[in-house]
Amino acid sequence: MITATTVGPGHENESIRLEELVSLHTQRTGLRVERITADSKYGTADNLEYCEWNGITAYINPLRNTQIRPREDRFTECCFRYDALTDTYTCPAGQTLTRKRHRAERNAHRYAAPAKACRTCPARGFCTDGKRGRTLDRPDRMKILDRATTRINSPAGKAHRKRRTWMMEGSFAQSVRFGYKRARWRGIEKMTIQDYLVGAVQNLLLLIRKGATGFQNGPDSRKKDLPAALSRRCRSIIAVFARVLNSSVLWPLNDCR
Repeated sequence: MITATTVGPGHENESIRLEELVSLHTQRTGLRVERITADSKYGTADNLEYCEWNGITAYINPLRNTQIRPREDRFTECCFRYDALTDTYTCPAGQTLTRKRHRAERNAHRYAAPAKACRTCPARGFCTDGKRGRTLDRPDRMKILDRATTRINSPAGKAHRKRRTWMMEGSFAQSVRFGYKRARWRGIEKMTIQDYLVGAVQNLLLLIRKGATGFQNGPDSRKKDLPAALSRRCRSIIAVFARVLNSSVLWPLNDCR
């Protein structure tokens, strides 16, 4: 069931909308969010910290994990071992990277290996092309990212990710049938209306399928349909929404630039 939707400009990073969506869901349902499953775009340190502060279990792969995946021709950060006791990294060739300075613009500490050691390293071609030693940035909130990584790789995390695949991606695929993928009008306000229409159609279809007696599961759930009058009324509403969504123009775009 779709409980919240939000629209932003095309150049905006959608990850900043997580807190807004959680707030909208709580306001409209009266229910506190206990768990969140989302793709890695939402796996920022800010979002993960927000979830921890609010007692929400977040099954979200940190965005950083997608940027340090191992490569055949390069040593990425996942190839380096961090030692919390000495606050150092060890590279695949055995060299030690020590903390040098804090990078405020990236909210991270910079670690570097001795330039002399890197210049004579036999694995240099897989590590760095710079004249200085190999460097790494460790985020200030790395512990939050580590906890999120452990959580997403747990049995519960894998189960939630699998469930999201057919539930959320299936919902997106269904919404495309009603014009969700294409923006028919200009302006955030008009696009918000389009989102509400698409969500209304999907929710009404779900209510019709599940029936008025509740959201039962099992082989007999399909037999418990809505009363005939309510079913016809909902289907007529859906037909109106569908015609609106499939029309080329809803309102004159006099304010478009």
